[in-house]
Amino acid sequence: MAEVISETMNTPDNKKIVVLREPTSFRFHIPYGVDLEDKSVVKWWDASGGELIIEYTNPDKGKQVIQCFEEHEDDDYTVEIEDAEDYQYDKYDEFVEYDLKGDSDDEKEE
Repeated sequence: MAEVISETMNTPDNKKIVVLREPTSFRFHIPYGVDLEDKSVVKWWDASGGELIIEYTNPDKGKQVIQCFEEHEDDDYTVEIEDAEDYQYDKYDEFVEYDLKGDSDDEKEE
């Protein structure tokens, strides 16, 4: 039986980004394999000031801070998970799979 994947999980076939709209809108990578709406994995997340902060339920992972990859002028304030394809963002190779078990090399890349 095929694994059921939620609509908000970021995978190579279902690319998602976070878009924060303020007077300036910011766009953030979501690590592959992370579903920001999955409360069994993500304790909470928020975006402000050009940073996306994700706190994981696994205490070994703690918090992850992701810098925005793009800024634009905007008129309204919202924070949403959106399809990356809507923004014609083609640098998917920069997305890193985040190991939710606690042994990822993500932090070494910053």
